[in-house]
Amino acid sequence: MALLANLTIRTKLLLAGLPLALLVVLATLYSSISSKGIDKQYSDMIDHDVKALQSVSVARAHANRVGLFLYEEITEPDPDRRVQIDGELDKIYADFQVRIAEALSQSPEHASQIKATAAIFDKAMSDARPIRAAALANNSEKALRLIRGDAGAELQQARQAAIDSVDELRASVDRQSDDLTRKTHRSILITWLVV
Repeated sequence: MALLANLTIRTKLLLAGLPLALLVVLATLYSSISSKGIDKQYSDMIDHDVKALQSVSVARAHANRVGLFLYEEITEPDPDRRVQIDGELDKIYADFQVRIAEALSQSPEHASQIKATAAIFDKAMSDARPIRAAALANNSEKALRLIRGDAGAELQQARQAAIDSVDELRASVDRQSDDLTRKTHRSILITWLVV
């Protein structure tokens, strides 16, 4: 106490405010570090799961387009246009495979579901070969009979598997976003409590 008795009132106030200033600096430092960590986690989520979600969404659209193009190929009266549609089916399938590969590299933790979706679609495309051949041979009746059988059901399963994959990835992104939002709120609360 003798040490404080010799100090001026200004110096005493400065010494009394020093712990408060230190707490504010620590709270700001904590908030900054926490915000940077949360921002990095958001960036990682966008770089991986959100891009994987976009890739699987495009693959889902391709699964829908295949069914439409098959029916269009079957009903097209112009042989040149049927060949053109058949080429479009090959392009769609190739892009589907590219999108699935992108999704696998972007979100390896969802690889099993993405691979399952790809396997179902691959089987559907393989089983669609006789339909495409019948359509190109202008045998619409046979092609329609085939598409109404197992191949049509497999295309429907492929579309549903793609929908399920998109839904699962979307739910995963939502869970991660909610978790990061909770971390942000906790960081803000701690900062205000310390201040």
